Amino acid sequence: MIVKGQNLSTLKNIDSSFIAVPSEKWALKTITECSQATIETDGFFKDNSFHSELSAKPKLKEGVFVSYKRLSAGFAVDLFGKEKDAVTFSVNSYGNRFSIESGYISENSFSGFSESGLGPSSVSSGSVRHRSLNLDVCYFLNFRQFSFPAVFNQSKLQKQSAGSWIVAASYKWSKTIANQAADESSIRGHSVGIGGGYGYNWVTGRWLIHFSLIPTLVVYDNSAFEANGEKEDVRCRLTNMIATGNYAVIYNKGKFLIGITITLHNCTLGNPDHIRTEYLRMRGNVVVGVRL
Repeated sequence: MIVKGQNLSTLKNIDSSFIAVPSEKWALKTITECSQATIETDGFFKDNSFHSELSAKPKLKEGVFVSYKRLSAGFAVDLFGKEKDAVTFSVNSYGNRFSIESGYISENSFSGFSESGLGPSSVSSGSVRHRSLNLDVCYFLNFRQFSFPAVFNQSKLQKQSAGSWIVAASYKWSKTIANQAADESSIRGHSVGIGGGYGYNWVTGRWLIHFSLIPTLVVYDNSAFEANGEKEDVRCRLTNMIATGNYAVIYNKGKFLIGITITLHNCTLGNPDHIRTEYLRMRGNVVVGVRL
């Protein structure tokens, strides 16, 4: 991607024919985020089987991201809906060898249905609260030619198309609490996954098109289910997975950029032979930014 009017430099251990570095160290971006999440739970507790399917209301959030070199921080809030405490907050470090992404999510507007031995019932909006903290660490084998930062904080510029295999580790903490009538139940826990995937940057003119898929296999899990004051261990490993898929289209012109990013995040918690929860979140961002 050759950007006219942009002052560029190079770094050691990077192939300058594939990757360049803008002379500007700061970037300011506004984002419009649209997100959707679902939670599906199956299992049994005290000889009573149950199944639930919940969906959060689609949300439109507005936010700001600020980047300095490889570091980025940002947040987005729901300015238009009633769920004022629905927030997304992240702090990231994007390098060509290593990338560290962290994000906190709060959502309260889940609704849907639940089935148990007592029969089906509806789940009203606001009776289910979900909180999660995600941390992903990636190492890029072809860091000399493939640039993850060129997509996600624009501290680098991808000049030619390139791909890379990715070695990754994931950490997830989550808590989902359901209040139905006078009963409260929850599933919460910590999970650590190890795995890897592949990413590719395709460059055509000023356009950069990216895709990556990074699945990790859960090697540590301490999930627990609690209901009516009783707690049960539902931890499991090697059968659960944390997976993230990224898709992006970025247009660069001088110091300015505009783009669309789409992220799919899927995580399973618990024991498939006891209680298991699957969480899926889809997020799309429209990004407009300038390098300073």
